[in-house]
Amino acid sequence: MDSFGIGGILGQEMDDLKTIEGVTDSTVAVILCLKEASKRGIKEELKRGPIIGDLETIVKYLRVSIGYSEEEKVKIIYLDKKCHLKGEEVFSGTVDKVPFYIKEVTRKALIKKATSIIISHNHPGGKLKPSDEDQTVTQNLAKACQTIDIRLVDHIIITSISHFSFKENGML
Repeated sequence: MDSFGIGGILGQEMDDLKTIEGVTDSTVAVILCLKEASKRGIKEELKRGPIIGDLETIVKYLRVSIGYSEEEKVKIIYLDKKCHLKGEEVFSGTVDKVPFYIKEVTRKALIKKATSIIISHNHPGGKLKPSDEDQTVTQNLAKACQTIDIRLVDHIIITSISHFSFKENGML
């Protein structure tokens, strides 16, 4: 706890936690249960009401679910007509890259009968500024979604301490 802090511990994978001296399988199980309970508590808030307009709760959820990770992750949140949580998906990558396929995201949105989506990814290094690639992917995804009548609500870059919203910054 002293070496990593809570965020650092929550960002560790199970195998990584086991390499820490004094951490047993039981300790890992408790940590993973606490992480999952945190995610589920916030996810229940998202399920209750329309989540568009509740950026604070979305950011809390994203921070707990992918914000502390030491590898880059993309999370897609699928929403129904009333902007309630319909489903979600996480893609994992390496320290600085995650494979992202617009075709796959739009296909799954159609399967889930989503009418809008929110995309998020973390920057493990803590930098909030979107890269040129982040901006290009966002614009291409927005165009692809528009052709199939699905709205890209936002693209949120999340770190362990802050966030960047494309929508809030007039980039979407």
